[in-house]
Amino acid sequence: MAPQQRDRSFGSAELWEPLRKAGYAKPTLLQRKVVPLIQSGRDLVVEVEGDTGRTAAFILPILARLRRGRAGIKAVVATSSAEDSRKVQREFQRLCRPQSGRDVSVIALGVEEGDRGEHRSLSRQPDVLIGTPSRIIDHIRRGNLDFSLLQSVVIDRQEPEPGFVDDLKFIFSKLPSKKQVLLFTSAIGPEADGLLELLRRPVQLALTAWRQAGEKVEELFVEVPEAGKNRAVALIALTKGAGALLVQTSGRDSARKLGQELAALGLRVRVLWEAMGEAEQERIREGFAAGEHPVLVSTFEAVRRHSLRWVTHVLNVDPPPSADSYRPASVVLEKIYTLGSPAQFQQLQEKLNVKPEKTPLPADDQVLAGAIGEILRRIRADEDPAELARYRRLLRRHAPLIRRSTVAAFLLKQVYGPLAAEPVRGAKPTRGAEAVRGAKPAGGSEARPSRAPGKGPAPQAGSKPQAGFAGGRRAASGPRAASGLPAASGLRAASGLPAASGLRRGRGAAAPRETPAVKDRARAGAGFTRLFISVGKSRGVYAKDLAALFGRALESDQAHFGDIRVLDNYSFLEIDSALAEKAIAALSGTELKGKQITVNYARKKEDE
Repeated sequence: MAPQQRDRSFGSAELWEPLRKAGYAKPTLLQRKVVPLIQSGRDLVVEVEGDTGRTAAFILPILARLRRGRAGIKAVVATSSAEDSRKVQREFQRLCRPQSGRDVSVIALGVEEGDRGEHRSLSRQPDVLIGTPSRIIDHIRRGNLDFSLLQSVVIDRQEPEPGFVDDLKFIFSKLPSKKQVLLFTSAIGPEADGLLELLRRPVQLALTAWRQAGEKVEELFVEVPEAGKNRAVALIALTKGAGALLVQTSGRDSARKLGQELAALGLRVRVLWEAMGEAEQERIREGFAAGEHPVLVSTFEAVRRHSLRWVTHVLNVDPPPSADSYRPASVVLEKIYTLGSPAQFQQLQEKLNVKPEKTPLPADDQVLAGAIGEILRRIRADEDPAELARYRRLLRRHAPLIRRSTVAAFLLKQVYGPLAAEPVRGAKPTRGAEAVRGAKPAGGSEARPSRAPGKGPAPQAGSKPQAGFAGGRRAASGPRAASGLPAASGLRAASGLPAASGLRRGRGAAAPRETPAVKDRARAGAGFTRLFISVGKSRGVYAKDLAALFGRALESDQAHFGDIRVLDNYSFLEIDSALAEKAIAALSGTELKGKQITVNYARKKEDE
């Protein structure tokens, strides 16, 4: 799967990067409409309804506006309740994390118990103050608040509250006249008239005004036989632009098997089902929202119990039991795929009253483009630059400059297998092309994959699938196997299903071998505990160093370790829960790359 790209219609990277790192695969429709208006400096009234990414819509411009200088309150957010204040504070904390070189102090009144705790927090001169009007007034009367540096006021009104408007009028009488005011309300009407008096010539954005420009969700149906569904999932998951992909199945066993096969292709994937512990489910959902694993394989029931709001692509492997399962409640949903037979297509239309468009599986070029994007991501995030430099030196020494791109193309072919021949324009699909998508020829019998001349006899019915992108050359060994890439297994054959493809089959192809790295990725996500390690790339530490350190200290093999993420100054490692305590006791205080390290349980992220 290709890495997520910046949405250029949204604005500068300063806005997009915090949004992406906080788990948004792309800006919501409301955010794309509202953020540029806020940046223009005008007062703004927005009518909102439901979960639309409203909080991030006003937080991002506020964070971009905050600059170094005197400490003091530069933004005030007035909410309807203490619970709303807590939610806004959590969203600020999530979006503040990516800000480099700038710590933004955010205080929410009514969250801490007791006035003394709030007074201590306010004495630190926060940048952002959040609270209900009554709590803000209380501290104004005590002399605890200084608004001389104020730039922005946000009124986030979820429900009409008695006295809300009068309290805000009192607060505004204490604020400087030069400021931007943003009002987010559930209705623009008579009940909001009193609030409109607090704004200066505001731009009014009604609900219908920004929803009418909404993008239509593309609904697609791919006809595949039952035995070819896992292969189809692998092709779609690897396709460039698949975004945050939710794969839904009906049962736990099928979800686990599918997750293992996708992990074997090098995809960052986790598996979720309803019988898992609540804490484990929450950790997996948080990781998916933050983009740590952009593919989530889940049962329909697990998603129904806890909605996933930032899914861009949904892939229904089995017939969805309800309309809500067919289309989860996501505010950034772009595309829905459903796999099945012609009879299931008819059943889908009649039972759920939907009309998806029939489409073939993604073309080989699209799939390979996504695979290359995933390789580039892994190079940036996981690989040791010094080790890769050795390979680059060898390539420069032994391959002429004009042939190096050809060498790269050959290596891709060795890993993923040969591509199908490009069709001639205007030519009708051949019998072999029909076989690529599992189609049947006119006689009604199954089409057999064609074989290239001089490539040996055609495979017999019931024989094991050959390796390769659709039947490659040979199984890899040595550096390729150690890299964790599918060892000459290819995108279709690596799924463990028949490589029903029109691509050429190789001679003497061996079945793909499961490397230790593949086993790690396939096992991660169930029965594992996440640990924090206080050292990262800034000390020259890479995933292989942590794996070796933990392996020596615990006398354990790689099968007991899951996902390893190495960031600039710290790292995270998933380990068999039974070994977590032993690892903390054995490794805390030891040295790695000249630094004494701390190992502890990773702190659980807060909800929004």
